[in-house]
Amino acid sequence: MLMLLQLLLIIIYNCNMYICICNAVTESEIVSSVQNGNENLDSVSVNLGVGMYCGSCVQVAKALIEVAKGDEHKRSRTQLAHSLTD
Repeated sequence: MLMLLQLLLIIIYNCNMYICICNAVTESEIVSSVQNGNENLDSVSVNLGVGMYCGSCVQVAKALIEVAKGDEHKRSRTQLAHSLTD
């Protein structure tokens, strides 16, 4: 439920949401990390600490990483929504 609420806030308000609360990692930081060559959750985790503690951000982070690999971040919010609801 929290993940869906977080996703809806990202889409509706078009803001830079925190994806990993434990390490205060934002959506744009994950996208930036992917653009800098970290193309999977393991490498983004090493780079930013995503998913290293409670793990509640892992599903959203994985979907965002996949979207960011295809980049065109302006489309990513819609793609992220579809990838989590499929």
